[in-house]
Amino acid sequence: MSAVTDNLPRLFTEEEAAAYLRLNPRTLARLRQAGEIRHIKIAARRYRYLEEHLIAFLAARGAGPKSEEPPLHGPISPSKSRKRVLPDSRVPFFPKPRRRDPRRD
Repeated sequence: MSAVTDNLPRLFTEEEAAAYLRLNPRTLARLRQAGEIRHIKIAARRYRYLEEHLIAFLAARGAGPKSEEPPLHGPISPSKSRKRVLPDSRVPFFPKPRRRDPRRD
């Protein structure tokens, strides 16, 4: 490679960027369409990603090197019973039992 191309930033294709981020290419396309990841449009339906775009996306998502901090909670032991807790906005639906029609008896 020449000195000119050595100074150019690396452009990732959609497939390369998805592999770099460990995402499905369709997921990456949805993120791009939603404006959640920066990209460069080079032609109709052809996009490229700079490495700095990918690194910024990972940083915004909180991904990156794992820290040495202990987890906030320990694992749930299998012996404890797990109760399903619904958020306040969700109320379980229990259908009313059907009444018998006295005319049918």
